[in-house]
Amino acid sequence: MKATIIVSGLMLLAMSLAGCLGDDADKEGGTLTILTYDAFSVDEGVIDNFTAATGIEVRFLMAEDAGGALNVALLNQDNPVADLLLGIDNTFLQIALDEQLLEQYESPQLVSLTPGLIPDGAQGYVTPYDHGYVALNYNVAWFEEHNYTVPASLEELTEARYEGVVAVQNPYTSSPGRAFLFATVDYFRNDGDPDYEFDDWWSDMAANDLIITPGWTEAYLMRYEGGYGQWEADFIGGAQLVVSYTTSPGIEAYYENTGTRALAIDRATFHQIEYAGVLKGAANAEAARQFIEFMLKDEFQAQLPYTQVMFPVVKDFDAGLPQVYRDNAPVPQQPAELTSEELATSSEDWLQAWLEAV
Repeated sequence: MKATIIVSGLMLLAMSLAGCLGDDADKEGGTLTILTYDAFSVDEGVIDNFTAATGIEVRFLMAEDAGGALNVALLNQDNPVADLLLGIDNTFLQIALDEQLLEQYESPQLVSLTPGLIPDGAQGYVTPYDHGYVALNYNVAWFEEHNYTVPASLEELTEARYEGVVAVQNPYTSSPGRAFLFATVDYFRNDGDPDYEFDDWWSDMAANDLIITPGWTEAYLMRYEGGYGQWEADFIGGAQLVVSYTTSPGIEAYYENTGTRALAIDRATFHQIEYAGVLKGAANAEAARQFIEFMLKDEFQAQLPYTQVMFPVVKDFDAGLPQVYRDNAPVPQQPAELTSEELATSSEDWLQAWLEAV
C-alpha cells in the first residue's frame, strides 16, 4: 500500500494587509509585517512589549508550513508582502540565498549566541533565533498496551506492527519533514549495508501505510495520539509515532503529560536551526532589523521553550529550563552529520528520490 498523503492548499491569513502597509508606514514606528508558518507561536505580551518600546505595530502573515512561507516570499519577490521572513531553517535556507531573497544584516548581538549556528555563505543574511533536534516521538501508552519494545533502529519501523501508525511531514513543504528526510540520508549511508539506501527505506515505509501530512500541525496535533493534540476538536488520530522534536516530550512533561518520548536513534535526528531574515525590498526594513534585535534579548528567548518548543540560541540559556523539561528533552549524542555544502548541492536529488520512493 502506498503512503497516505494528506493534501491541502496554501492558506495565507490576513493577505489584505498588503494593501494597507503604505498607510501604516507614515505613522510613528510604522507596521512590521512578518511572514512565517502557522505553527509559529509567540507570547502576545512579549509582542506588546516590543510595540510599547518601539512604536512598531506587528502583524503576521501565516502560511501552513515553512515551505509555504518561503514560496510566498519567492512569488512576491518583486513586491514583498512582508518585511521579515521568520522560520526559514537550515534545510530551506540555501533556496533563499540562491534566489537572493534577503538583504544583508548582521546583528551586533551574534557574539552572545551559541557558535556555529550560521552556515558558511549565510553570514550577514540571516540571524538564528532558536534551535532544536528533529526526531521521532512515540506514544508510551501504545507500546505498553501492546507490550512492544521501543525500536532501536529505523529499519524496525518497516515491520508489520508499525503499519499505518507512523506519521511524517512532506519534505517539500515542511521544515521538520525535510530535516527528517535529510537525517535518513545520513543514517542509511552509515548503517553498514551499501545495498539498502535511504530511498529503499522510504519505499518500504510507504508500503507499510506511512502517513504523510503537509506540516507539523497536521502530524502532531491532528494525528499523533501521544501528545496534547488528542484533546483538540479536529483531532483525527491513528499515529503512534510522529516526526517532531526531542523538546516535544519536554513541553509535554512540563504540562504534566508524560505519555510521549523522543526516539533519539543515532544519526536519525537532525539539528534544526531557525532563522530570521529581512526581505529584500521590504517596506519597513528598519522595523525588521529592530525586531531581530528584540528576538535575541532575554525576554523573547526565555519564552521560546514554551511557545516554539525549541532551545534558545543565547549561550547556555537552556540551563535555566525547569528540570522536568530538561529531563525529558534529550540532546542527541549523534545527530545526522550533513554539511552545508551537501545540503546546498544534494537536497534536490534527495527530495526527488523521496518523491519517487513514496
